[in-house]
Amino acid sequence: LLTKAEWTTHLHEATKKIIHWYLQWNEREDVIIKCGGFSNIPLVGTQGAINCNPELTLRQVGYPMVLPSSKEVITPFVIHGLGVQNGEYLRKIRRSWKGVVRRGFEWGPRSCEASSSYRSWLWHRIECTLLTFNDP
Repeated sequence: LLTKAEWTTHLHEATKKIIHWYLQWNEREDVIIKCGGFSNIPLVGTQGAINCNPELTLRQVGYPMVLPSSKEVITPFVIHGLGVQNGEYLRKIRRSWKGVVRRGFEWGPRSCEASSSYRSWLWHRIECTLLTFNDP
């Protein structure tokens, strides 16, 4: 157990290389950012299908939000049921997994911060959707 003075010294001498912002078990060399002709990650489950936002995936593994997501990437889709009426779309999803696109270190260093352009876009979106948050 460190004393208050020892903690102060320890934190004062800390550098980016000493502080581990991400759990080791969550380290990844690359992440899936899209599949086949989809601009996002389609997922099929036992009750239907949904998509996963690749920007969210990147953020979860520690890469910063540099630019706003395109509308195409963040548009959700949900397919209820695995019935015949959804058969062609489900086959398209299954085929898309043969064309997985992965990215990793080319996204740059991991960071807990968002870029200033992303923060200004976010505040604009908050104002447009009438959400109320205090500016930090």
